Amino acid sequence: MTVTYPIIKMYLDTEILTFSAEEVVSAVVVEESDSISATLPISTIEFSIINTNSEFSMFGGEYFDLLYERLPIRVLENVDGDDVFVGKFYLETWENVSEQVIRFKAIDIVGVMANTTYDGGFWDTEITLEDILEEILSRINVLYTLDDTIKDNEVEGWIPPGTYRAALQHICYSGMAAVLTARSETLDIIPINLPVATYDSVIADSDKSSAQSVELLPLVTTVEIVTHMYTQNADIEDIFSEDLAIGNYKIVFDKPYVGVVINGPGYTPLILCTEGGVDITTENGDTIEIGGEYVLGPNSLYLTLDTAGLVEITGYGWTDNRRALIFTETGLTEFTNKLSIDVAEATMVDLDNGEDVLDVTRDAHRLRYKQNVKLLQSTVKPADIVLTSAFSGQHILARVNKVSLDLTGGYIMEVEMTGIKFPGIYADVGAYKFTGTDATLTHGT
Repeated sequence: MTVTYPIIKMYLDTEILTFSAEEVVSAVVVEESDSISATLPISTIEFSIINTNSEFSMFGGEYFDLLYERLPIRVLENVDGDDVFVGKFYLETWENVSEQVIRFKAIDIVGVMANTTYDGGFWDTEITLEDILEEILSRINVLYTLDDTIKDNEVEGWIPPGTYRAALQHICYSGMAAVLTARSETLDIIPINLPVATYDSVIADSDKSSAQSVELLPLVTTVEIVTHMYTQNADIEDIFSEDLAIGNYKIVFDKPYVGVVINGPGYTPLILCTEGGVDITTENGDTIEIGGEYVLGPNSLYLTLDTAGLVEITGYGWTDNRRALIFTETGLTEFTNKLSIDVAEATMVDLDNGEDVLDVTRDAHRLRYKQNVKLLQSTVKPADIVLTSAFSGQHILARVNKVSLDLTGGYIMEVEMTGIKFPGIYADVGAYKFTGTDATLTHGT
């Protein structure tokens, strides 16, 4: 009989609080990953502990001030004496549910990024995933890995003000990448991997409990992707004009601008230049000056006023030239229920990558078999491609999208995946190699 129990470590300033075995009343980890980064789900853990330490109190004590928001938490599961790493999370909330039981909720790094404000940015020429991720994620000290096969994928365009999570979603969706945090110490940027010709593992019937379900998702008949191409306007625009009192201000632009000029109180001329030190000039070759009290960000302006007065900002805007790319499934009849997917605000999708984005969006929505299974102590995780049996002697080739791990209930996994019907006759010929009438599928390495 397999013996399992959770190990939860909270990393304080100077010590590590560890809870394990009977100290943990309940612990459930939910791991998620979107196949094409159409969204960026947040993975979580909720766990309850028995508080046997009087200093561990919500109302004071030794650890009260140390249990700050975003406290790092590492989660493991001991399986027959071996510690298995589950994930890294950050404390979000905690509450007393009884005199001795405290419940915590923690989120992964994507959840942290969802609560971190991003001012926006604009790239009028192509930039690689490697360079743009370094530029953005280094600002908030996010540790990440980027798969070598996609590091040279290129994107360009505008990311509107929002959160770092939204910015990452813009980049990955347009850059043909997916995001994964499950079983990792870092944020992992991986290639898009849809179930087509290879798989990572087989889920055998012996791995499952008796409970499983298969749902046929609606047919998406049309996919429309709006591309965005930016051209610089010839006329200067008024961006901001307001009388401001003494104080500190942050002004966020609602669209990208170039050649920004700021006039206001306490004006001390400085030459505006790029991060690389190149002077930014007008069409006539004149350098652009801004006040020394102003700090111009990628899509925003920070300013400190020692005296009140009128602040005026002007610049050259960019026109967003939109063009729709459309795919429609063939073989439709008048009785087919029409269902459309429209992506209009992916502002880093342009004519260069638009067709590729359209294709993977279409292919992701062709994964119509949604299967839910309960597994016993499996190593399956989100983003894995698996081959599994269904009903009526059929098999499904699917991508794992969501895993719920019960760490106190025997390390049981509830797995949600979407895929296609196995394209052929299922025949085990050894070494996880299956040959069908229409395709040959081999075990991924």
